[in-house]
Amino acid sequence: DFGEAVLEFRVSSPNGGKLSFQVQTHNRAPVEDLVLKIDSREVSVIVDTTSDWRLEEFDITKGEHVISWVHRKNPGNLPEDELVMMESSLGISRIDDVTFHPY
Repeated sequence: DFGEAVLEFRVSSPNGGKLSFQVQTHNRAPVEDLVLKIDSREVSVIVDTTSDWRLEEFDITKGEHVISWVHRKNPGNLPEDELVMMESSLGISRIDDVTFHPY
């Protein structure tokens, strides 16, 4: 099972700012993960399961940026025969309360 789901938005700020959001994941490495990208650069990878919501914060530099969360299935490109041997995974990534506070 391969693929990904993407949530993306753009932000523009003359002085930069702080991106904050709540995250909750039910992922199982190496079968799936959640990646935060800023301008296509991976800045965080969550591979575990978080039963509670967790606050994440990142500084964003000045200018225009594309912020992306990517829930990936089989990010390590495991061969199909290895995936079949693993328990089926119903991974879920939840993002909530996204805010950007300009400096």
